[in-house]
Amino acid sequence: MTSPNNREEVYTQLRAAADRWDIDAQYTLARLHAEGVVIRQSLPDAVFWLEVLRRNPAAKKYWSSLDDFVQAYKIGETDIQTGKEMARMWLGDDPKIIPAVDYTRSILERESIF
Repeated sequence: MTSPNNREEVYTQLRAAADRWDIDAQYTLARLHAEGVVIRQSLPDAVFWLEVLRRNPAAKKYWSSLDDFVQAYKIGETDIQTGKEMARMWLGDDPKIIPAVDYTRSILERESIF
């Protein structure tokens, strides 16, 4: 993934999945932004995705590790506040989170009907 085209494609695919409430894509984007891998380092953007995960009931498997994430990457209070504000603006005060669809399960359930 060293070429710029590959990095752009990875980001594009991850962002599309994250926008569709894919919690694994959201967590991956948080890590990539924190580490500066594939995409530029941006701690506020990392916090943005962490905050989206915090407000997503489907992301419970990540909730216990989010504070550890902030500590591990030494994310400061200014970056935390900036990222939280970005999330608040994107999500609004009462986000209508659409549950992610488990496409594999839905296909298997349909096949079992026939």
